[in-house]
Amino acid sequence: MLVLMGVRADGTKELIAMNDGYRESADSWADLLRDCQRRGMRAPVLAVGDGALGFWKALAEVFPETRHQRCWAHKIANVANALPKSAQPGAKKALQEIYNAEDRDHALKAVAAFAKSYGAIPQGCQEDHRRRRRTAGVLRLSRRALDPLAHNEPD
Repeated sequence: MLVLMGVRADGTKELIAMNDGYRESADSWADLLRDCQRRGMRAPVLAVGDGALGFWKALAEVFPETRHQRCWAHKIANVANALPKSAQPGAKKALQEIYNAEDRDHALKAVAAFAKSYGAIPQGCQEDHRRRRRTAGVLRLSRRALDPLAHNEPD
């Protein structure tokens, strides 16, 4: 089942579309997004999702101007799972410092503190580090994702 939710500037959540999809494939997501586009939906400023590669591929095809952001709940869980159990509570708190940073500079300082505390950025973060566009979006849009000017700032 593919589910597309939207969030308005006032924080109100809305169901945009729901459809059967074949294993979250790029084709299934693209069909759903194109249907939304046909019905008048404009390109979202920001899309947040888990690691489902089909969604990101379809989004880039249908709405290439939309910024990508990895879901922080999934990111924190993936990073924590890559660490020993004893390090997980501290790592989760350090990752929340990144997520809750008031601006990009504070987020970058929190990333540096995480790397210092844990020796390196764990594999779950390295994946997003290679996808610079997603990482930059996470750091830029962490607390002000709905700010209409935030997506116009350079990387």
